[in-house]
Amino acid sequence: MTPSQIHRARGPRRAPRLEPRLAPPSSSKWERFLLFLLPLAAALGPLTPSIGPLFAFRVIILLLFIGAIINGKRSRDQSSPLRTSVYWLTAVGALCALFLAVFRGVGEYGASELLSIFIGAMLVLAFMLLPVDGRLVASLIAGWVLAFVVTGSLAIYEARTGWRAPNHFSFRDPQGLLTDDGTASTFGNPNDYAHFALLSSVIFLAGLAVVRRRSTRVLLTLGALAGPVCVVMSESFLGVGIAAVILLAVVLVRVPLASPTLIILLGVGALFVAGFPGGIASLLSIDPAYIALFNEGRTGAVRTNLLVNGLRFSVETGFTGLGPGGFETRMSMAGGDDRPTYGILSPHSGFTEVLSQYGLLPTIAMVVVLFQLARVGWRVYRASQLAIADRFAGLALLIYVFLSPVITMMGSSNLDPSYTWMIFAAMLLIGRWLHEKYVRSPRVNEYVARVGTDALDRAPAPLPVMAT
Repeated sequence: MTPSQIHRARGPRRAPRLEPRLAPPSSSKWERFLLFLLPLAAALGPLTPSIGPLFAFRVIILLLFIGAIINGKRSRDQSSPLRTSVYWLTAVGALCALFLAVFRGVGEYGASELLSIFIGAMLVLAFMLLPVDGRLVASLIAGWVLAFVVTGSLAIYEARTGWRAPNHFSFRDPQGLLTDDGTASTFGNPNDYAHFALLSSVIFLAGLAVVRRRSTRVLLTLGALAGPVCVVMSESFLGVGIAAVILLAVVLVRVPLASPTLIILLGVGALFVAGFPGGIASLLSIDPAYIALFNEGRTGAVRTNLLVNGLRFSVETGFTGLGPGGFETRMSMAGGDDRPTYGILSPHSGFTEVLSQYGLLPTIAMVVVLFQLARVGWRVYRASQLAIADRFAGLALLIYVFLSPVITMMGSSNLDPSYTWMIFAAMLLIGRWLHEKYVRSPRVNEYVARVGTDALDRAPAPLPVMAT
């Protein structure tokens, strides 16, 4: 048979069939409104009107979670290692918490913590189930700006007038064990306010990838720069040190050619401070004993002792955990082998808090989530074809992950407060959005490299994919 006869016998060759990928559904107005309210509600915490243990932050989470479950089928985002790891974390964490609560009991300190964990798990799951788009993340960032402005204004008012919120630690410390004079705003403790302000700067840094208006980017940049100022107002020395590390990381990334010069200037500055008569304490006109953080009884020594005690408690239980609130209960019965903490019972470390109370399995699951978050951040940060604002979002995830072991040492607890769950969930949502926008497939990355990052926002639907 001739080639033409063969062609007629087989019929005309059909072109490969292309099927458009279903466009992911966009977020609804009520979802964006609830996300806008969440950061301020988290910052105010139990200061808002409440019905029993249900204050505004928890009520909003319940509404958001119920809506996400009911409308969960609208979210057709591709599965990702980040979302899968979050689902495993919530499942493993919930099972371990329930098991330990049943078999080891819930003591004086555990009931509120256990409730916070399950409310926080609902928040995280809701953020994984909601349809994610730029407008949803932008609503979260806008709400965070509002929370930052409100708490910052109250901090300034506190510094000028001496006013203190009803949840300030001094009202719960009749023995006067704590003597921190820094501003606490609505967080009850200056270190908690420093924690919130510091990570607000990181979230504003990530927000630069969401907004496109120059004026909004300027506003977020000013907010990111104001975060360290709030940390200084709180007088958190650990927070000031972390803020300096973050600022240095951003400068080194933004101006890589200036890095050698910057390192030389930092070295000269360090030599100047070290050689100044009386050292840095004299230069800043403060008592040298005040900055001897690791002297016996000082904040650095107490935090170190709490960390060592937490590891000891983990070994005592065979890394199965003391149970909800078990760290404080065990510290209240401290024996001769335990390090002295001068009346401080709280863990002051997120990783120690999880490991000592809930065991090794949730801790491993948490590390896996952070690894996946860092993986997304690294891939976005290393994408040289992206705009610098988009790469800053990847850098923000990396900063959050790698500084988490130190940042979580600032506050007394990381499982009980509302704002810590809000920060964790916000970083997960930003990571999920970055994954969906830039990392979800090589095909999208190719398209971004060819036509630019804004094309994905302009396109009515994602790229067509080859049918199989």
